Amino acid sequence: MSISLVLQYAVVAAIVSVSVLQVIRKLAPSLVSPLLLRLSIWLGQSKRSRIFRWLGQWIQRQSNSSGCSDGCSACKGCSSGPAPIAEDEIAVKSIRIHVERGQQQTRLNNL
Repeated sequence: MSISLVLQYAVVAAIVSVSVLQVIRKLAPSLVSPLLLRLSIWLGQSKRSRIFRWLGQWIQRQSNSSGCSDGCSACKGCSSGPAPIAEDEIAVKSIRIHVERGQQQTRLNNL
């Protein structure tokens, strides 16, 4: 295998991994939030390099900016989602069915 092929696979794997993480983060925020918090704390330790600390702070900001506060109502814990509809508020609309005269006569005769 050539180096360019390995580099190509690495770039594609990184893009797919980031995409999968974004989808999981959007669809299951309660599953991902504790993991991101642990990762950001681990990266933000003072013994880590400046880049890792910056990455930990960035992850923490990103995890705070999404989830329950973005109005998606995915966790069903925020009040920004649509209010449930009471049963007495449901509007009932009747539907009128038009039948041709010839078909109506045959139906009446069959009864």
